[in-house]
Amino acid sequence: MEKFYTKEFILAFLYNEMPFALKRQFVLRLQKDPLLKRMYYDLKAAIEGMKNLTVIRPSEKLVNYIKSYAHANVLVFSSN
Repeated sequence: MEKFYTKEFILAFLYNEMPFALKRQFVLRLQKDPLLKRMYYDLKAAIEGMKNLTVIRPSEKLVNYIKSYAHANVLVFSSN
């Protein structure tokens, strides 16, 4: 299940943009797989680090685009 090892998939999990059944599979894999756990915590730390940067907030249009991109990727992954 290499789909779990993509940044897009982990982001979709972090931002609650995936179906419950897929989320449950991811959590089970996250508990057992040290590589996936490391990727998850590294990405989460990077996101937390970016929150402290002084930047102009992205537009709502950009945020919605990113969310729809993550959601579309999860739908593609869940159909495979």
